Amino acid sequence: MDLQIFRAINLGWQSPFCDYVFGLLSFTGLGSFSALVAILLVFRKQTRIYAFSIGLAAFMGGTVLAQSFKSFIPRDRPSNLTFAIVQEQIYKSSFPSGHTATAFAVATAISILALRKERWGIVLMAAIWATGVGLSRIYRGVHWPTDVFGGALAGILGGCLTILIIDAVIKQRTKKVAA
Repeated sequence: MDLQIFRAINLGWQSPFCDYVFGLLSFTGLGSFSALVAILLVFRKQTRIYAFSIGLAAFMGGTVLAQSFKSFIPRDRPSNLTFAIVQEQIYKSSFPSGHTATAFAVATAISILALRKERWGIVLMAAIWATGVGLSRIYRGVHWPTDVFGGALAGILGGCLTILIIDAVIKQRTKKVAA
């Protein structure tokens, strides 16, 4: 099933428009992109909680979790296939998708914060973006659908851990101020 879904997306969706859109989405799944967004948000007091959440989530999901799994689960990428249309020259350590893990970690953390303020539009946009990043990795020929699914799960876990950590820090700081 992995192969059929990969072929449908990687071979079936090819177009100059998709090359551009999925190239851009793939770029936004990089931890360095999340770090840049976090740096831009840290300068405004109203957005600092989002800045710290984005930075920590990208680190937790994309670096700590995804890269840990990659070192224990050796898997060839579909970019090793002769028929794949490959848009990035990456050939090893496929599972899970780090870009997808980063995107889902950030989207999860941002969504939890947005849900607390009943900002459903942010939740929807975050889900669409993270899903787009995952699809981009298949489209660009460097991940299997199960790599993306694994990355999404690692990212959701990373986003949830991020919020637990941030809530604990805020609670601790509140205790110190009250004392």
